[in-house]
Amino acid sequence: MTVLDHRRFLAQDYALINPLQVPLDQRRDLPTIRLSPQGLERHGRMMPLLLRLNALPETQRLELMERSDYLGLHYDMPLFAALLECKADIPILKAHLLSRMIVKRRTGPSAWLRFHDPRVYRHLRWLLSTDQMTGLMGPIEHWTWYEPLMAQWHTQRRPDGNGLRNLFVADDLWMRLERLEDLNVALRNLANDDTPTDDDTAQRLLDGLLDARQRGLTQTEDVLLYARQYLQHGPDWHGNEVAKRCIRQAVERRSSYISAWAEFAGHGQLQDHATIGIQEGD
Repeated sequence: MTVLDHRRFLAQDYALINPLQVPLDQRRDLPTIRLSPQGLERHGRMMPLLLRLNALPETQRLELMERSDYLGLHYDMPLFAALLECKADIPILKAHLLSRMIVKRRTGPSAWLRFHDPRVYRHLRWLLSTDQMTGLMGPIEHWTWYEPLMAQWHTQRRPDGNGLRNLFVADDLWMRLERLEDLNVALRNLANDDTPTDDDTAQRLLDGLLDARQRGLTQTEDVLLYARQYLQHGPDWHGNEVAKRCIRQAVERRSSYISAWAEFAGHGQLQDHATIGIQEGD
């Protein structure tokens, strides 16, 4: 689904609103419930808002759809961070969402999982196992969100799995979740260059981001450049002779990876296929 039409919108039972992305004057009149897990009350202004759409008159829901389209056109993100098809009563849905907002690590402290943010949810679909995804959705039959990079609406059906009561995150998955902010920046950069940003691309980019960190790159710009080169050239990119020299300089703090790469490019020591991410004059 790329366009959310009236028929599809009216089939939605609930909505999630991200207060950090929607101006107060565009949501003040809505009978929302703030989802604030225990222990995160001091961050209440950042917590998502739950709205029961199926309790509103049809005319009001259609007005909200127009409002959402307006915000999407002028602010890049619509009114709704997520639309939920769910027949459960609001106390049950609220309790479920609250229980999934905090994830527990096998080792180390727990953390807030911002699944209401479409930029996070889109990746959870392929990061989590089937049972984890079923457990995340719980009583929610379909989850619909807007993807700003593709300017499209998408819908995820609840998988047929054994939903887990608690979402425990293993260390390898935790490392991937920690890199989602960098991943979204990398995807935005690709979108700006009219390059595809589909799930397969996202997964390979994330592999590149993790590989960059494992090889000792720490500065965000260095990691993003390395990941993009990894995306183009594959998982053996670290074996490229110039890449190895740039990594060594960055790890030894003699230069950043991106500066070393620009220097080699300026001296004409790079083959054309290896200059992605550096433009002439940079």
